[in-house]
Amino acid sequence: MSRFIKLGLCGFVLMFAALLQSG
Repeated sequence: MSRFIKLGLCGFVLMFAALLQSG
């Protein structure tokens, strides 16, 4: 369970970083 949450959080951070770079 913890691993799934950690994976989801990591993906969210990567998407957020991509948005920052795009903007």
